[in-house]
Amino acid sequence: DFIEHYQTQQMLQRVETCLLHLEVHNLDLHQVVVLCYTYSLYDGMIYVYTRGMNDYATPLQELLRLLRAAISNGTGRLSDNDQLLGYKLLVYISCCLAGRAY
Repeated sequence: DFIEHYQTQQMLQRVETCLLHLEVHNLDLHQVVVLCYTYSLYDGMIYVYTRGMNDYATPLQELLRLLRAAISNGTGRLSDNDQLLGYKLLVYISCCLAGRAY
C-alpha cells in the first residue's frame, strides 16, 4: 500500500504532498485521517476533511484543541511546530471566511 510504504520509510511529508494532489474519494479516509493526526500532517488533514467529507468545522476544532493544549503546557513559549500550526490555522480561517479553498 502506498501510504504504508512511505510510513515505513519515514517519508510522511511526501505522503502529505501527494495527498493534496489525489482525488480524496479514492482513498481510505479513516487511514488517512489517523495518519495525519499521528504525524501532525495538518495540511493533509484539512484537505481530507474539507474535500472528502465537506466538513470545515472539524479541522478548525481539532487544530484549535491542539494549539490550546500547547499554550497551556505552562512553558510560556511555543515550539516551532506549534507556531507553524498557528500560522496554518490563520491561513485556514482566512480561506474559510473568504470562501476560498485551503
